[in-house]
Amino acid sequence: GALSLDVPGHAMPVCAYFRIQPTFIGQTFNILCLSFSFQLSFAATTPVLADKKKYPNFFRTVPSDNAVNPAVVKFLNFYNWSRVGTLTQDVQRFSEVRNDLTNELEKADIQIADTESFSNDPCVNVKKLKDNDVRIIIGQFDENLASKVFCCVYNLNMYGSKYQWIIPGWYQGNWWEQANSTNCTTRKLLTAMEGYIAVDFEPLSAKQVKGISGMTPKEYEREYSKELQQKGVEPSKYHGFAYDGIWVIAKTLTRVMDLLQHKERQDMYHNFTVDDREVGRLVLDVMNETNFYGVTGQVMFRNGERMGTIKFTQFQEGQEVKVGEYNAIADVLDLINNTMRFQGVEPPKDRTFVRLQRRNINVPLYSILSVITILGMLMAGAFLFFNIKNRNHRLIKMSSPYMNNLIILGGMLSYSSIFLFGLDGALVSDKEFEALCTVRTWILIVGYTTAFGAMFAKTWRVHAIFKNVKMKKKIIKDQKLLIIVGGMLLIDLCILICWQIVDPLKRTVEEYSLEVHLTTIFPPFILSKTYSDHVCHVTFPGKNCPL
Repeated sequence: GALSLDVPGHAMPVCAYFRIQPTFIGQTFNILCLSFSFQLSFAATTPVLADKKKYPNFFRTVPSDNAVNPAVVKFLNFYNWSRVGTLTQDVQRFSEVRNDLTNELEKADIQIADTESFSNDPCVNVKKLKDNDVRIIIGQFDENLASKVFCCVYNLNMYGSKYQWIIPGWYQGNWWEQANSTNCTTRKLLTAMEGYIAVDFEPLSAKQVKGISGMTPKEYEREYSKELQQKGVEPSKYHGFAYDGIWVIAKTLTRVMDLLQHKERQDMYHNFTVDDREVGRLVLDVMNETNFYGVTGQVMFRNGERMGTIKFTQFQEGQEVKVGEYNAIADVLDLINNTMRFQGVEPPKDRTFVRLQRRNINVPLYSILSVITILGMLMAGAFLFFNIKNRNHRLIKMSSPYMNNLIILGGMLSYSSIFLFGLDGALVSDKEFEALCTVRTWILIVGYTTAFGAMFAKTWRVHAIFKNVKMKKKIIKDQKLLIIVGGMLLIDLCILICWQIVDPLKRTVEEYSLEVHLTTIFPPFILSKTYSDHVCHVTFPGKNCPL
């Protein structure tokens, strides 16, 4: 077998190409025209390489960019965030990740409230996210544009306890210090960045377990650091994946050789022949069955993709702090206790929650008005009693006591409607409330017409008497005035009856927006409103009741 490593312009090779060649000299079996190659990458994370139709023999020990998406979904579910938005740089690498993330979110029944993409200036798109009330934003952009994004975030006040940003975690350390393409100072950027969550693959396993090499990840890291010092080269975050990749190749070749020798021993004619297709299929099967513990964790492949560990870090006071990790093999999210620090007392809400808060009638005010109304009715009752008792008195008799009684009764009816207009609609059912609406309307109209009609009739009689220029004695009896009042009431009753038949009063709910909390809008509503399609109705609003 021959093993070659390709180093195309990288400090460390991105792919290892290994080719099985007919070099089994002295064996009793033949290999016919055996020539095929497999690619094993430890640094190529682009999702395009996951297409098995185009790259059927491609494997990688490093998780792809898409590998973070199941971890992000798991993280969203942990905090019960079911509504998110995405902000993506208009580059194929990020678009591929966004498309895969969209599929993962749909599978998890997580709503994508808004999807924005940008090329250079993200502020317009960030503003759209804010206008759509997106609180949990998943960003896919490089570190050069990240500074522009967070500058827009600062200017639009999209940071703090109301928002949570989730971005890639592979940026260079202190990337914001090299940002010179924005108008924001470093202090403003740090303010907007505080609390963001970064997601990336774990370069070395956090579990100190001796793997296939006989070393723990820490022991390997010490050996690697020594080599760097001796050779004077820059470190690479992919070194652990390259190391595990060598073990994958070694184990694969060893296993394939063992399988071929086993088949040769079982060949009773001792003329075992194998072609490139069979060996290729064997190598493919062995690669897919890879399962060992390396310095980067458990090494397994699923359709050529590494099932690795994804780490979560949070930006806290100028530095990224590891807060948890996601094991793709076990599909388990493990957050470190007491490391996650949100800007508020609790995690941000994923939307503005609309809660209906009843706008109740102010009980003290209603009580005061009721007492005043009762006093008015008592006073009117006293006047009515006085008027009836002294109806034969000369002065009382001259003032038309019957008309006076009607004025008082009309006033008392109008007074009584106050109790019904101020009644809290929450205390009765819909049908009862609609009946009360009709009753209070009738009482007020009949009471007003009775009082006004009687007063109008008395005024008309005075006018008719003094208009008599011949000064002849003219007597207009109370019976005629009663007919005038009765006629007015009859007109009212006809209108009210037609109104009730054609367009009866109905109960409706009126909402008012009032933001009293950072993440919750409480629109109070009035249940004591009725309406008609053809008549304007005036409501008496009560007082807002805080939760």
